Amino acid sequence: MNKNELLDQFKEDCRVVSMANEYPGYVGEIKWIIFSSLAEEELAARYASVVVSFKPYLYMSMDQYAPVREFNNNDRKHRRRSEETYDVFGFVDGEAEMHHPELAYEDAVGEYDDLYSALEKLSPKQRDRIIKRFFEGKTLCEIAEEEGQSFQAISKSTACALKTLKKLLEQG
Repeated sequence: MNKNELLDQFKEDCRVVSMANEYPGYVGEIKWIIFSSLAEEELAARYASVVVSFKPYLYMSMDQYAPVREFNNNDRKHRRRSEETYDVFGFVDGEAEMHHPELAYEDAVGEYDDLYSALEKLSPKQRDRIIKRFFEGKTLCEIAEEEGQSFQAISKSTACALKTLKKLLEQG
């Protein structure tokens, strides 16, 4: 029997578990557990060239492997379920909106109506500047350059428009 056939047969007859992987923090002398349905003497005789790389190892019967296999299968199942089901951000009702108000939309519909009607009450220049600045994300310098105005004029006009908007929104 060649080396590859021997390894394939060993994999069929035995299960090898790393003590370090199975028991995090383990620092003992024994590094491996070999589970097999073969008797310990038969295992050592039949697979001497294979088990030498695992020495020192702990021998256990295949019956004792069942709880290890069951635990690992259950752990894998829950890990996969978690990866496929749960969101990495862990949204909890009310908390996501508290940290990210842009995600809250249910109560905001009426507020937007108020905002749009308040915007309509501004002068056309002020309305355009507010829309460019806060809805389109342009800087005051960009708006000034587009309109051929000074930065100070745009800044003053925008500040005045914001004060007016604030008053209109407070009045309702």
